[in-house]
Amino acid sequence: MKKKSLSWIISAVIAFSMLTGCVYHVRTPPPQPKVEVRPAQPYERAVWIEGYWTRTRGDWAWVQGHWESTPGPESVWVRGHWKKTWRGWKRVPGHWRRVR
Repeated sequence: MKKKSLSWIISAVIAFSMLTGCVYHVRTPPPQPKVEVRPAQPYERAVWIEGYWTRTRGDWAWVQGHWESTPGPESVWVRGHWKKTWRGWKRVPGHWRRVR
């Protein structure tokens, strides 16, 4: 019984640490978004995913925008953004949302 409890606790701690590692905060706000030249739409159902700032090795780095295929006709792209919290700035990633 003790072995099962201990292994469950260890598994829970590992799972939680993996989840919390995905969210990070930075002290300085991101720079203003870059103005990107959007290339021609490659196919009808392609959706433009705008570029954004990320942190790399303690500095800001721009991730280029790109075209992406929609997962379905009832899906819309929800733009990612940086959100100010009491711990600093945190990235809220963009995602697909199904609309009905």
